[in-house]
Amino acid sequence: MSHFKIPSYLIQKIHSKCSSFFGGKREDERKITWMSWKKLCGNKTSGGLGFQNLSIFNLALLAKLAWKLLRDGDSLWGKSTKARYFPHTDFLSVPIGSNPSWG
Repeated sequence: MSHFKIPSYLIQKIHSKCSSFFGGKREDERKITWMSWKKLCGNKTSGGLGFQNLSIFNLALLAKLAWKLLRDGDSLWGKSTKARYFPHTDFLSVPIGSNPSWG
């Protein structure tokens, strides 16, 4: 999740599975819904369970990876990434290529 942009349909499926675990319907039984999914995603101080919005969390992890690339560009990982994807420019001014990787 920290190296790839997760598609929105997959995030919706994960949220759906989590919400059905804490309340909702399964195929063989009915469960009582004690709290709404929005309330479960709320802060713990306000009575929620503190579940993360996975799309925002995914973007935050990708931003952390970009920050690491900007800060530690002289590391082995930074040099190999630069040599492969943007050898003639810096990270912030790279256009999207014709054959970008998933990473």
